[in-house]
Amino acid sequence: MPLKTKLDAAVVILYNPDNSVWDNIYSYIDYIRVLYIIDNSTISNRSLIEKIVVLPHVKLLHSGYNIGIAKALNLTLEHCSKDKHLWLMTMDQDTAFNTGDMSLFLENFYRISAQNVALFSPLHSRKGIQKSTLPLYVEKEYVMTSANIVNVKIAKKIGGYREDFFIDEIDHDFCFRLGDAGFHILQNASLVVRHQLGEMHQRHRHVRLYPSSRLYYMVRNYLYLKKEHQDSHQDFFKKRDKYLRAFMFKQIRYGENRMQNIWMILKGMIDYGLGKRGKLIDE
Repeated sequence: MPLKTKLDAAVVILYNPDNSVWDNIYSYIDYIRVLYIIDNSTISNRSLIEKIVVLPHVKLLHSGYNIGIAKALNLTLEHCSKDKHLWLMTMDQDTAFNTGDMSLFLENFYRISAQNVALFSPLHSRKGIQKSTLPLYVEKEYVMTSANIVNVKIAKKIGGYREDFFIDEIDHDFCFRLGDAGFHILQNASLVVRHQLGEMHQRHRHVRLYPSSRLYYMVRNYLYLKKEHQDSHQDFFKKRDKYLRAFMFKQIRYGENRMQNIWMILKGMIDYGLGKRGKLIDE
């Protein structure tokens, strides 16, 4: 494969992965010059890790305990900077490209002519898809982290990802700081990646359920995010407030651990009030 059809680097962050991760990685690895692995697992899948790290151009940067999403991304940015990689694609373990789409994604990325582009993203849902190939991309206020192509130099210039959030709302905070600093976030208008959000409820298939610890981070970090960015992103927070109320109601109504979910939502509010950040100690 010609060098110009490949991207400098990518990182995939693993957390107690099953073997489906292997197929996900294979949907993009041929288009990446270096793939960094961050293994945040608390339950080791040693056979899978050993299978991945023997692939050409794969580097394991961390393994053994959970350092969180933001710190994992910042660690990778440091290695990219050291290795003189200009662009980094950030992948979740449950994200994959459909056949042929990674090639198209890179083709569209290399056609970008706009200045000060910090981030190029695929669509994460078919809701926003364009039937026409034009426009090639649209400018966004924010996008999800997975499958983003990030400008390494710009990411480091704004301070990288928010490590005191540990997980959740990291994508919104990062994008808001990029936009506030005058950089552009572009989203491919016609290409969707496969991405799993939560666990599908067995009877109510429109409901996606999350562990109670995730609800804690969602609530706590959102309150910090709102405090720091609401003046410059008022429309976002009006919509997000409404969305999160409905989302948390579904987690309580349909989740198996109803009382635990309620407690972790309340704890997120309490810890925000107490100024607590970082990893949940009793997680």
